[in-house]
Amino acid sequence: MATNTLVTVATFPTSAEAYIVRNYLAERDVYAVVTEGGASSITGAGVAVDVPEDELARATSLLEQRHHHHGPPAAELPGDRLAAQALNLSTLGYFFIPVLMHLLSAGVLFRLRWSRMPLSQTGERHARDAARINWIILGVAAICAAIVALLIWAPWRVPMTP
Repeated sequence: MATNTLVTVATFPTSAEAYIVRNYLAERDVYAVVTEGGASSITGAGVAVDVPEDELARATSLLEQRHHHHGPPAAELPGDRLAAQALNLSTLGYFFIPVLMHLLSAGVLFRLRWSRMPLSQTGERHARDAARINWIILGVAAICAAIVALLIWAPWRVPMTP
């Protein structure tokens, strides 16, 4: 195995679930380590399964196959929580402070894309839905702002005389 940085492929609430997945990956010749705290504390779970960076795509694919054959796993992939957070923010933006909530949601999506965290199919769907909602709402807000700007600063506007 080449020297490589370990990245989190999945997080779990208990170490038993993490060791089951680690063993599943090890049986398929993917080096995996169970870690508690650290990166997993950022995502809110207690125990993480880490793999070398160059084996991340293969490990993610194997976990997706496991999910397909064995039903939903007890854990999510690391990016799923960020995708769900982005969708929640964009949905909340319908009712409260729309532009700000959608900008926050877009920021979470940008962070998700920039960090290259793996996503399950559900996470991908959440991220895609959040992005669509954000484009629609922020697009409408931009059009409204442009119309208001034209009405306020339009050259054809007749100046008011006292």
